[in-house]
Amino acid sequence: MQLSQYTLGGLTFILEEADITQFQGDMIVNAANESLMGGGGVDGAIHRAAGPTLLTECVSLKGCPTGEAKRTGAHQLKGVGQIVHAVGPRYVDGTHNEHLLLQQVMHSIMRETSTAKTFALPAISCGIFRFPLNEAIPIIMNTMAEYQDRHQTIHCMTWMSPEVKKAWLDWFNGVNAS
Repeated sequence: MQLSQYTLGGLTFILEEADITQFQGDMIVNAANESLMGGGGVDGAIHRAAGPTLLTECVSLKGCPTGEAKRTGAHQLKGVGQIVHAVGPRYVDGTHNEHLLLQQVMHSIMRETSTAKTFALPAISCGIFRFPLNEAIPIIMNTMAEYQDRHQTIHCMTWMSPEVKKAWLDWFNGVNAS
């Protein structure tokens, strides 16, 4: 269900409340861990939906450092071409380069999605990695805004988390009001 929309240059951001594994578009971004072997939250849901061959491909990638992203096929995910596995930072206390690493992973995501017309994005690092939403959402959105010369539609996803939904809505409502 679409909750809000914002356009900046050639970028259209759509806030959507839906299961990211059901997204229909070019790519989805997975909030992965460094092993790329699946885990909890979004990562686990994507691995379960894509099936065991995703794990096989992820093993061949030999992990991914924090702040970077790697692409795989979509495997059994219907309606999406590729998965971008992005490793955001684990939040400690804000003094361990977490903000810089989140910005770095967002740049990596934007490089990996450069050929996509549409992609779905969860709130990177805001789940199990505990990045405060009020700090993460502006970093995520402002970093993507640097790519406004592109023509892409980015679906910012929220699912079953009132806190994430509120944080995305607060950002969207703030930019739409100005």
